[in-house]
Amino acid sequence: MIFKSIHLENFRNYKGPEELSFADTGDKNITIIQGNNDTGKTTMMNAITWCLYNKEKNSRDSPIYNRSVFNDTEINEEIPVKVKIKMEDSQGRDVEISRVNKYFKISKDECSLPDKDFRIILDDGENCSPVTYTENFINTHLPKSLEDYFLFDGELLTQFFEKDNGNIKKDVFRLSQLNLLDNVIKHIYQRKKEYINEKEKTDPKYANLLDEIDELEKSINKDKKDLVNEKESIKKNKDYIKVLKEQLNSYGDDPLKLFEEKDRLKKELKNLENKEKSSILTHKQFLINNFILIYGYSALIDIEKRGNDLREKGFIPSNYKKAFLEYLLDQNKCICGTELPIGSKEYNEIEKLCERTSEITDISDKINELLGRAKSFRSHYPQKFVEIDDKKENEQINLEDNIENKKREIDEVQLKLEGIEQNDVQKINSSITHYEDLINQSNRTIGNIETNLERDEPNLKQLVKDKKIAESQMGIMETIDKKIKFCEKVYKSSQSLYDELVQSIHENLQSLTTEEFNNYHWKDSYKKIDIDQDFNVTFIKKDGTRIPATDPSAGTQLTLALSFITALNSLAGFELPIFIDTPLGRLDNDIRENLGKFLPQYTQDKQVILLVTGNEYSSEFKNYISPYVGESYKLEVNSESGKDITKVI
Repeated sequence: MIFKSIHLENFRNYKGPEELSFADTGDKNITIIQGNNDTGKTTMMNAITWCLYNKEKNSRDSPIYNRSVFNDTEINEEIPVKVKIKMEDSQGRDVEISRVNKYFKISKDECSLPDKDFRIILDDGENCSPVTYTENFINTHLPKSLEDYFLFDGELLTQFFEKDNGNIKKDVFRLSQLNLLDNVIKHIYQRKKEYINEKEKTDPKYANLLDEIDELEKSINKDKKDLVNEKESIKKNKDYIKVLKEQLNSYGDDPLKLFEEKDRLKKELKNLENKEKSSILTHKQFLINNFILIYGYSALIDIEKRGNDLREKGFIPSNYKKAFLEYLLDQNKCICGTELPIGSKEYNEIEKLCERTSEITDISDKINELLGRAKSFRSHYPQKFVEIDDKKENEQINLEDNIENKKREIDEVQLKLEGIEQNDVQKINSSITHYEDLINQSNRTIGNIETNLERDEPNLKQLVKDKKIAESQMGIMETIDKKIKFCEKVYKSSQSLYDELVQSIHENLQSLTTEEFNNYHWKDSYKKIDIDQDFNVTFIKKDGTRIPATDPSAGTQLTLALSFITALNSLAGFELPIFIDTPLGRLDNDIRENLGKFLPQYTQDKQVILLVTGNEYSSEFKNYISPYVGESYKLEVNSESGKDITKVI
């Protein structure tokens, strides 16, 4: 479908009526719609999808009718919202698609639900008639499933390869209309099954033989495809592992082991610090518990020394006390009753003895008790206190030294890990493990497939041989047998053609995407773009390493996406225009310049509509692309009734 023009009336910020004509295919196949941000470029894309599919590409919650028109409209009056697109189909017929929503203002704040009208008019130059089944027409010529392959938001193209690859593969096949051939294959296969079922009524043995051959062929073909895919998967995953290991090697020593070493050293440091705290507390408690003994030890020794001296002098234990002798002298009488007159021999002897006797004898019992208590106290004094204290001190010094050494080791490891994030390393190692698991899984699958093929291929040969024998015995083939034979030939031919087309599309898409990317992109480190059978897209660098399409910078991803979708569009079985909103926003000047050079070359048979900002449509890009521009417009914003209105000039 070739887009000829678009008409907008009261659609969001387009009050209108506004109309743009698009450049046709040919030498001047590019239309430029230039406008600053928020002037209505994205709204133009939304108007197209709303007209075709009754849904905006970038949906918003606000009403689609123009707010300025709403403000100027009286209550109960009509507000028509209209988008009309004129096209030309592959048969050269004019196609007019129009969608109209008629709103009625019911209050100062809102409108009623709209009356809707959707029409498609066909004009072949002789007859002009409406299309009865409008939705079918859209699904046949511009199905919504292909919307993402002709209407592009440049800012979102970096997310293109984050889509499910299975969906990309389906889209590629749909764009190439391989699904039509696939439907033929499925239909023929189903018809063959029906004929075989019918054959069972007259010759069940032969029908069962055909069924067995059919099922075995399907199984073998599937196994062979799976075998190729698994081998490709192993190669791809090995390339990923190689890239990841190179990233690890760029860090120097094995960073994961260094992080493990650092964690181990930290645990050892913590244990040492805990031991140091425990040792200090134990020593303190030891000193506190023995404080009195330790600090009173010298006094106890002195008491015992004096006590021993008194014992040597005979004062303790004493035979008698000085107070007792003084008592006898004072009473002049012995305890036995003998008189001790003053001056008598006995009195004088006792007097001399009294003079020689120390007063200590009077408290000898108490001293004896004190000495006993002192001895008891000293007996509890910690044995080898000095040795214990020295040992604790040495232990403390050793712990402090070990702690300092451990901190030094941690610092040395940390120096090697400078600028390395542990999470990044763990992610890389997790990815390596993941890909290794996938390789092991593929190897197991390959083993199972090869075992199946070793069993099934000889069985198939035998079944085919049995079939030929059965056919030779059947004689003249019946009509139903001929139908089965015909279905087999068509099925095999169609399947072979399908496989060839798939391979051709795959190779052409890969080749063209690589060619376009290398022309657009300034960096020459990328050798090619690899697209595998499941349409996983990867970069292959000149050194052979692979990089997922989602890994490089946003600008590189955008360049790849542009290359991929324009290559795919050129291979499509549908005639599709290429609309791109803000295509150059994240691109470097070198890439913009190369796009200006080569985009016209790769889209020379396509209709191209670029919605660009003034910053994008300037410099060398504008100089290179201008010769191919057939139509050019600017979007300007004016204010009416307090609302912004976009005008096309």
